[in-house]
Amino acid sequence: MTEHSNESAVRELAAYLQDRSQKIDKIFLFSSQDTKKQLPGTDMTTVHFFASRIKEIVTAENIIIVDYNENNSIDSSLSDIGNMGTIILSEAQKIQREQGAAGNITIHADMTGGMRNASMMMLGVMRLLNFSGLQMGKILYSNFSFNRKINFVEDSQDVYRFFDLVAGATEFAKYGSVEKLADYYNIDIYEQKPYTAECGLSRELYELVNAMGYFAQSIKLCRYGELQDACALLAAKMQAFTNPERKNYDANDKLFEALLPTIKESYKTILSAHDDLDIIAWCVKQGYLQQAMTLYTERVPEFIAKQGFYSLDVETAKEINKKVKKDEISAANYLLCIWGKDVDKREDIRVYFKQKLKKPLNLLKQWKTVDDADVEQELEKLQQDIDKHDFFITFDKDDFKKALSEIRQIIAGKIAYQDIIANNDGLSGLLKRFLTMDEEEGAWRYFDLTQQIPDQQELRKLFTKLLNGTKEEQLYKLFNIDKLPYKQLSRGYLLQCGMKEGKLTSNLRDDAALVDIINSYTVIRMARNSSNHARHEKGASPRKIEEKILSGIRELRKHAAYLKSKQEVNA
Repeated sequence: MTEHSNESAVRELAAYLQDRSQKIDKIFLFSSQDTKKQLPGTDMTTVHFFASRIKEIVTAENIIIVDYNENNSIDSSLSDIGNMGTIILSEAQKIQREQGAAGNITIHADMTGGMRNASMMMLGVMRLLNFSGLQMGKILYSNFSFNRKINFVEDSQDVYRFFDLVAGATEFAKYGSVEKLADYYNIDIYEQKPYTAECGLSRELYELVNAMGYFAQSIKLCRYGELQDACALLAAKMQAFTNPERKNYDANDKLFEALLPTIKESYKTILSAHDDLDIIAWCVKQGYLQQAMTLYTERVPEFIAKQGFYSLDVETAKEINKKVKKDEISAANYLLCIWGKDVDKREDIRVYFKQKLKKPLNLLKQWKTVDDADVEQELEKLQQDIDKHDFFITFDKDDFKKALSEIRQIIAGKIAYQDIIANNDGLSGLLKRFLTMDEEEGAWRYFDLTQQIPDQQELRKLFTKLLNGTKEEQLYKLFNIDKLPYKQLSRGYLLQCGMKEGKLTSNLRDDAALVDIINSYTVIRMARNSSNHARHEKGASPRKIEEKILSGIRELRKHAAYLKSKQEVNA
């Protein structure tokens, strides 16, 4: 009988391990239908023949077979890959349980021969096991030819590791992470050691990977000064690596050169001339949302000041400069995040409204006897006070009058309570606002009164509670007073107060444009603070925050372009 088997790779591996006082513990193999057929003139199958040839290396009970149907499609082979991976991991876990911490499992592979898609299946199993934490060892291939007297077994591990190189380049291009590349080239990116020829790489490639590592560390820690330096260093090292006058290209350089265009495309925004907004937008694109929020919070005030979005009067500028000398904060950040206590009138407003809102509430309490003229007079006084004090708020007196009118009509039997509960104004709006005091802003618009106040009897009970138990802070929402300063974003409100007193001047089209910019900035700053301090409350989704940042950048660009065009006209 003249037969051959894949034993050469097994014997090569056994000899290699024996020199290191190790051995092959188990063999896992794919077995197709053909390998189960009886060999001519024997009582053995191909699998049995293979096992008999290596029995002095691995006993038959330690050869674990995974059946494979060679007639299946390549896609169907995925289940075979999963099956093989599961079996190997199960055996590995048994060894680790038996050996404890000493259970360091290394997987070796023989890629020789097999069915038409054998290499792809073996590669799939290896990547699966590698991902699961098993260490990859030798990847062998029996290079056999009938025309040669001497044949040999090759270790093709470098070819397999090329996939790690591609994965590392992909990881850096998409996420700014360099760990896989550093592992591939055996470079300690955290030490940033100077180049030596012993590393086995060209100086240009070594320094480029180190520059990528420095950039990755800088973006993770979000240190603005380092990040700017890292961008400049990365651009310089990429240029040095791709210098056409270089003559020391080796295989590593050629492989990485093929991957570099995709990396450069991903980083083109920050490798060329850029500003802070470019870096922030790039962070959003790459999924660095925390870094994007931090950079937006710290750098947008500087952008706004540098572009001349506002001007300060002399005294206010002096006041701020004096403050920032004591604190480690820029003047621009101080203005947007701290300044404004001396112009803050919110406490005065709260005290004022505590008294003024009692009168309309008494109108509700006296609904049986109150005169329409009295209602009109009290509401008109409230409206005039709001307008006179310029509190940046709005009050819908007609909505309040409608609520009072509907109360009377329901009690008099002129309209049914069920007729009005679907509305978002009048009595229905008032009741919804009252019942959803602790809910999110605007939640009352979707509130179903039929679940809480199904009939007129329940209405009477709730109305008594409303008239006697309403707290001061609930009055504002109850009377549908919108944009009250303490509900409004405080920074925008304080800047409005500052502009009103002449301490601050908007250089944009109008004051509202600057307030909108500051309010948008404040929303992102609050989201950053909530995240950084691990607060318990729920916030906007990552997608919403990304949209807010990008829309904020677009608005900043638009206003900066407006100011630039205005300067060009004046010039």
